[in-house]
Amino acid sequence: MKPIRVVIVDDHAMVREGLRGMLRHQDALEIVAEAETGSDGIQAVEKHRPDVVLLDIRLPDMSGLEACRHIHERFPEVAPVMLTVYEDEHYVFEALRAGARGYLLKKVTDVELTRVLRAVCAGEVIVDQSLAGQMALRTAHSGASPQGLSVKLTEREHEVLTAMAEGMNNPAIARHLHISEETVKTHVKSVLRKLGATDRTQAVSLALRAGIVR
Repeated sequence: MKPIRVVIVDDHAMVREGLRGMLRHQDALEIVAEAETGSDGIQAVEKHRPDVVLLDIRLPDMSGLEACRHIHERFPEVAPVMLTVYEDEHYVFEALRAGARGYLLKKVTDVELTRVLRAVCAGEVIVDQSLAGQMALRTAHSGASPQGLSVKLTEREHEVLTAMAEGMNNPAIARHLHISEETVKTHVKSVLRKLGATDRTQAVSLALRAGIVR
């Protein structure tokens, strides 16, 4: 199996050194380039075409969000992941809108970071667990709706989505609704497609924000 190729973009040398130390012992990962600025990071992505680029929010010449947007538009095959100290829901939403596949805090462990990098390369969208929980609770209580989100779900799809929001996996949903697991999978795929979500976590987050489920 080929290692996941990573570019690190952070203006703090100690952070880059720390990430090198965390990842150098992971056989499944390879750091192919580092950069201190957003523009240098974009050039590194263009030159090395990595699988993942780790981006800080604050960079000297542009924000990491702006760099993320450029990378997503120019190199859609590359998975941008924000790695920051900012526990800010606004930044999370802006990062996802900019095309980020992940939003992690710098206190992440080497094991968790490796798991997330594998997941985003497989097409998942991952938000730090503590932030995802806070966002789900806040948006569930506020009833805030994502701008322009209009989704028509069938009654069964809504039941499946509600069960997903309650934390049920496919076997549990099948038992709860008295349908087969294959039928559940079909409905889950349809729900993700209609919401424009790449995974269950993102689908539930969008549905909570839109007030589709509570």
